[in-house]
Amino acid sequence: MTTFTVSFEPELPSGGGTSPPEQPDWSRIYEITGGLEYDMTYHVCDQAFGYYPTDVVGLLSDLIGAKAELDRGQDGAINMSGYTILVVEISGTGIVFSEPSASTWRCEVQTIVVREALDQALRDVWSFVTSLDQPRSS
Repeated sequence: MTTFTVSFEPELPSGGGTSPPEQPDWSRIYEITGGLEYDMTYHVCDQAFGYYPTDVVGLLSDLIGAKAELDRGQDGAINMSGYTILVVEISGTGIVFSEPSASTWRCEVQTIVVREALDQALRDVWSFVTSLDQPRSS
């Protein structure tokens, strides 16, 4: 079993403390972030998987969807901007990732490693959103 991480370009500050609410106010988030775009990449077993840059609402939506997929505990997919980028198979205490195309690449990562990486990425994005929502001093 090996690694799973999430990165952002441009880089977001790491170490955010709180997760977003279960039902985020998407229009408010868009208002706060002003359409800022970021490139998110999943790094799985020395392979990088991403799509096009998306706004912060898209980042949150994709991360919440990936976490929900994992929480279901069933085989499925991880999507970005509505496109499947990774196929997910639950295997005991691990998750086997593969590409949606006819590829022989497969990699197993411990579920706890994936869960922690997704949780941290969600906290980082949410921390960024809330930092932009702070009153500015004049």
